[in-house]
Amino acid sequence: MPLTAMTGGSNQSLSTALVGDLSNERQRGKRLGMLYTVGDLASAVGPPLAYGIISWVGLDVVYWLCAALLGAMALVSLRWTAAR
Repeated sequence: MPLTAMTGGSNQSLSTALVGDLSNERQRGKRLGMLYTVGDLASAVGPPLAYGIISWVGLDVVYWLCAALLGAMALVSLRWTAAR
């Protein structure tokens, strides 16, 4: 459970920061709105989807997917930070 919470919290803050940094002032609101809309949809669809996946592959695979998502967001963040 802590890994899931850490993944969700860090991804939300990192993705918001990336969208804010990479968008010009005119497009920032629209892009952040799209980001949060997709996030809300994923919050609605994700849990039932995860429960379905758990019955096929097990809980450990779901945790590994969360860890991979956290790692991917960290790499993207480091790449953009290094480029600046």
